[in-house]
Amino acid sequence: MASSELVIDVISWAMRLEQTKADMASRNIAAANIPGTRPMQVDFTSQINLLKNAVYTGADTESVAGLMHQPFATTESKNVGIGGGVQLDSEVADLTSAELRYKTLAEALSRQLSLLTIAASGKQ
Repeated sequence: MASSELVIDVISWAMRLEQTKADMASRNIAAANIPGTRPMQVDFTSQINLLKNAVYTGADTESVAGLMHQPFATTESKNVGIGGGVQLDSEVADLTSAELRYKTLAEALSRQLSLLTIAASGKQ
């Protein structure tokens, strides 16, 4: 796998992570008024550690790319409001942050694809 493909895979993985974070925040906001509902959060530390270990041990790029397609784990959030409920302000902030990071990653992906298009056409 070429390095440009790995860059695209990494950006796509990060976009999927941000989408998952936004989905989780949306779920928490939607369930805020349901009694007994506990907020959930995305736990991606195990995936990041797997990727770091693969890179540090010199794993081939296809193995690293394969690790990025594993699902993210979700856990109960420690960020709870009074009575164990959802903190709406915090969830809205998480949703907004995920949206902004997603847009930034989409722009980076667009630039990478533009560079590949220029390279493929032979222009300088």
